[in-house]
Formats: sequence, structure tokens, C-alpha cells
Amino acid sequence: MRFSGLFVPKTVQEAIEAFERANGAAFYVNGGTDVLVVAREKDRFDGKLAIDLSGLAELKELREETDTLLIGAGCTHARIAADPLVRRYASVLAAASSEVGSPQIRNRGTLGGNIANASPAADTLGPLALHRARLLLRGPQGARECSLGELVTAPYRNALLQGELIEAVRIDKLDCPQRFFKLGRRRALAISRLTVSVSGRLTDGRIDDLRVALGSAFPRPMCFPEITEAVQGERPTPELLRRIAAQTAAKLPEIAGVRASTLYKQPVSQKLLERLLGELFEVQYG
Repeated sequence: MRFSGLFVPKTVQEAIEAFERANGAAFYVNGGTDVLVVAREKDRFDGKLAIDLSGLAELKELREETDTLLIGAGCTHARIAADPLVRRYASVLAAASSEVGSPQIRNRGTLGGNIANASPAADTLGPLALHRARLLLRGPQGARECSLGELVTAPYRNALLQGELIEAVRIDKLDCPQRFFKLGRRRALAISRLTVSVSGRLTDGRIDDLRVALGSAFPRPMCFPEITEAVQGERPTPELLRRIAAQTAAKLPEIAGVRASTLYKQPVSQKLLERLLGELFEVQYG
């Protein structure tokens, strides 16, 4: 792997201008944890200018807003996992970030890189979908905003325009109970086979603002508000929670098609959802 050069900008605007000067023969790198992995398979970086974003303070902001949290794209997984605001308002994202790769990867890898890489197995994408993430983007064409589902279009495909980068992610603050579970082939350093994220509360004993997201299950991050909104105001009985889990799990063959993994993932996602929903609402199954 031979880059044509390395440029270390002092601002986001300098980075964008460097990309333009390279006439597209450039790429942005922040944590860089996937660069060597991709280079082994197909060196799409060969002969290109590497633009190192890792020193840009603009991309490392993490702050509370009225109804949202703003998380800079350069924030590492380790920082997100430990941040008190994230742990309070987006505990599923904190939990997912704490399980990304190894300590070395968590201390280098960034949220923006995880999103831009668009791996269907990315640990953070399910929690971000649950929190209705919006992406703040900037490039030669100016600034724009889009949803997570609009940016991640397919496995390892994103809708970033040439020279465009992710500046920050804005997510809903959810001051309510949340649960996250990652299923892998081993306890650590595992690529997700499935992730489950749920959040919600009881108001006067009835379900309020239930959200559910499955990761490593669909071509891009997806939630199903038609399922969860239909139970708004209902009492969380075992039968109701089983129905929510079954309807959500049924989306796997409907959207992703029947694949070899579907026979495993569909029943497992249903059982995991039943368990996490039971924990969330303190419901015992008979």
C-alpha cells in the first residue's frame, strides 16, 4: 500500500480543500482501524492522498442540547462508552461502543468511521437507529443533514458525496430504561452476528415511546415504528411482548430475504427481544 502523500489539516475546511486539490484522488482517515483490513482485500487507497482528520478538535465535540445529544464524528468508541451524558441518555450506544473490537480499537476507532464504513455488523448502527440519528455532513458542496438510513444505503455503501465527510451525529435524548445485547461467536473481539436495542418506559402502567432496533440483520439500519407505535398505551403483558418480538423478527426474511443465516437469526432475535422487553418492563413470562 503506497499513499501518494499524507496531509494533516488544521481545520475541517482545510481538509475539504485538500481533497478538492487532489481531484478526488484522496481519502479521509481518522482512527484508521479499517485501512489495513481493506488494503489486504483490495487496495483502493493506493496512489491516493491520505487526509488525516484525527487531530481536528472540531470533530471531537460532545455536548447536550435541548432534546438531543451532539456527538462529533471524531469521538472514539472508548470516549463515547465512558461519557456520562451518553450513559444517561443513550445507554444502548454506550454499551455498544464498549463492545467494539479490542481496547486498542476502541481508543482509535471513531463513531464517524464506523458509520461511513457502513458494515451491516457495525455495533453502533442499531443503537443509532433507535435514537433516530441525524448526520451532519460537510463537503465542497457545503453543509447538509440526513438521516442514518439515508446515508447508509447498503452493506459497505454510503451516500457521501465526493469530498464530503461526517462532522457530527445528532441523536434523540432518551431519559428512560434501555437494554442492549450483542450476540457474537465469542465473548470479546467478536464481529456481531446480531445486536438488539430496546428502550421505553411505563406511564401509569402503560407502554410509552417503545423503540426497538435490530443490528447485523438488515442491509442498512432500520427500525419499525409501525410495530412499536401500535402498542403505545397498552399494558405490557407477556402475550403483547411476545407479539412485538415475533412481528419484529418476521421482518428479517421479509426485508433481508431468506438466507442461510435467517433460519438462525429469526428465532434467536425473537427470543432475545422477548427477554430484553421483559427486563425493560419487568414482565415475567409464564
